[in-house]
Amino acid sequence: MKKLFILFIILFLAIVVSAEEDIDSLNNKFIDTTFAWGTEAVIRERISAHFDAGADHVCIQPVNPNGQMTGLDWDCLEALSN
Repeated sequence: MKKLFILFIILFLAIVVSAEEDIDSLNNKFIDTTFAWGTEAVIRERISAHFDAGADHVCIQPVNPNGQMTGLDWDCLEALSN
């Protein structure tokens, strides 16, 4: 698992980081690249992009908006299930 994580980081840096960027500026870019967040429409666009790229399924695991890491955001799942 450790090798897989290291490979993920290397691939992320190769894809997302340009030569001019400072590593300290990557926090927001990492979150924006790795996670779909925002309005329902924005999240739907990100999900559609996966299907358009050839995915036959997309796993959605919404983080609870109250900041708690326990419990799914069922309202989000319901909104995106259509």
